[in-house]
Amino acid sequence: MTEPVKATSSRGKWSRGDALARIREAIRDFTEPRHISEAYTDDTGRTKHHVHMLPPLIDAVAAAIEPGADNGQADGGKAFESRPPIRLDPIRVLARINREARAWAKLMDLRRHTLRGFLLAINGSASQLEDQELKKLDSEVGSWWKDAKIVTGFDAPSLILDQPCPYCSRKALRITGTLDWAVCMRCQQRWDTDTIGLLGQMIQANTQHETLAAEPCGWDECVRKGWHDEHRDATGHTWRDTCELWPTEGE
Repeated sequence: MTEPVKATSSRGKWSRGDALARIREAIRDFTEPRHISEAYTDDTGRTKHHVHMLPPLIDAVAAAIEPGADNGQADGGKAFESRPPIRLDPIRVLARINREARAWAKLMDLRRHTLRGFLLAINGSASQLEDQELKKLDSEVGSWWKDAKIVTGFDAPSLILDQPCPYCSRKALRITGTLDWAVCMRCQQRWDTDTIGLLGQMIQANTQHETLAAEPCGWDECVRKGWHDEHRDATGHTWRDTCELWPTEGE
């Protein structure tokens, strides 16, 4: 199965071609049966792969609303007698996808009657959108895809990091539960499996910088923090020492 939200340009910046590829692959997952390859070791120690065929994502989300609702029907029983409580998360996800897909179809003057039809029509007409509209569609379709994967149990929930984005300084970094893909929800900067390590390094560097900036001066009388070449006390008096920052040993 493809993972459309991981496609990025070589510089990690948004590109029209990558956006169209992500939209196409996500909508294919939503509307077509998906194939999952699972590795296993046989009795001889050889690694083999078993391929599972899964339903389209929109069908999987719909089925997740009432898991096990068809129990007993094959034997002539009444499934509703032992139905589990309806799960609200899949309801919200499916309703959101349906609402936003219909809005896009209306914007693009596409006339369809089902969610599957709306998604396929949007995919076929996405290339006609201007860049700003395509960026928004790219973001929304990627969000539908991730949420659908989470509520159907194929992905761990994503996390919001309490760290500023290295590009826009907003605290809006969202990272997958598997820690292999991240995006800033404000500036839409993305990191994939090849660049997620770089994001970690940038966050670490920013954290170290903030820590150093908050480090108090070695002089008890100085009220300044971080690196400085001139001390200042609480009265506003300033002075310099021989090493221009910290007192020398023995002073």
